[in-house]
Amino acid sequence: MPGKRIKKVGRGLRRYFFAGLVVLIPLIVTWQILLTLFHVADGFLGQFLNRYLQQTYGQTIPGLGLLLTVVLVFGVGALVSSNIVGRRLIQWAERSFARLPLVRHIYPSVRQIAEFFFAKDHRVAFRKVVLVEYPSPGIWSIGFVTNEEPEAVSVTAGQRMYAILIPTPPSPLSGPIIFLPEKQVTLLDITVEEGLKLAMSGGVLVPKLHHKEHHGSP
Repeated sequence: MPGKRIKKVGRGLRRYFFAGLVVLIPLIVTWQILLTLFHVADGFLGQFLNRYLQQTYGQTIPGLGLLLTVVLVFGVGALVSSNIVGRRLIQWAERSFARLPLVRHIYPSVRQIAEFFFAKDHRVAFRKVVLVEYPSPGIWSIGFVTNEEPEAVSVTAGQRMYAILIPTPPSPLSGPIIFLPEKQVTLLDITVEEGLKLAMSGGVLVPKLHHKEHHGSP
């Protein structure tokens, strides 16, 4: 009996411990990420100005670099959005930067992810999240419908076809584009944002269905 009670208490303690980890780890990681982002943004410009202020006036201003970084972001956005010369200048700088060794393997994917999450016109292109048998029958892949009836493809195939992007982690915009008949496409009952999390996490973040019943192809 005492042995069983000890085991029961041990199981309870383990359950409480792991339940606490489930709550605390996301909070701690999120806080650390936000703190790191603050220090990075604040140090981007703040280190130079605060060094000058420290040497000249003997004090620094916490958050000054973050404020200036925000102003810089707004300035670049305004330059790109409303000035043709500024837009071309930024594009030239990006192309030159992307040609650098190692950078050209990192920058394009990061740029695609940033464009997708912060540019609404790109996000509209992903209409639905689907499951398709790809690259061979019996193997299922997640995909995003980009066009529900591309005319040239549908007319040529003689039936309604879906244009589907198969994402390749970590970039949601890279991957093959395939065309499948409507009947071979199974709709997933999740949002595009949830589908992106599923794809970018390599299948780790699996969202729950919005409804109890499964939704197949229309």
